[in-house]
Amino acid sequence: MKHTVTVRVASNLMTSLKIFSMMSSLALAILPMLIYSNGKEIFHLEVNLFMTISIIGLACFLTTVSIIYLSSRFSPIQSLQIRKKLILFTEQLTKQTEDGKLKHSVKWHYKVKDKKITIQLYSNGLVDDKRKLGGQLSEFIAENLLSYKEASQYVIFIFGQFPARLNGKEVLENDQL
Repeated sequence: MKHTVTVRVASNLMTSLKIFSMMSSLALAILPMLIYSNGKEIFHLEVNLFMTISIIGLACFLTTVSIIYLSSRFSPIQSLQIRKKLILFTEQLTKQTEDGKLKHSVKWHYKVKDKKITIQLYSNGLVDDKRKLGGQLSEFIAENLLSYKEASQYVIFIFGQFPARLNGKEVLENDQL
């Protein structure tokens, strides 16, 4: 399955939305309990209502934190991890340079299969030295660059683990290859 990432905008907006959703769900979990504990004699409040609101807020908070964790570069799901690393690498690469109202657009196609990561880069003229970019990307995603192919419109990088080396003496003695 091939995944596509197109990076056009700064992540400041997404970060603000994540923080807002996390804080509002945490407030939804905590505030009803504080209101109930301080105002139950004054307002004669029903505990079930406040407990339900707190549980809903806690569920929203846990869901938000789980989504943020799974979409981070530390995600246990490798395809989501690669997606976030490509977004961060692109932001670092472009440094959000703007030409008036136009932002640079970089498109990535990536696929994770059999412990190999295949990445296609459509840089739209943003990157001149694509071979150097492969080394930087390899360093950034912490994978070995196995192969590199350059076409007119895109570049293909294949990352993964190098095959195990054969011991020549052992191969000759056992007559196996």
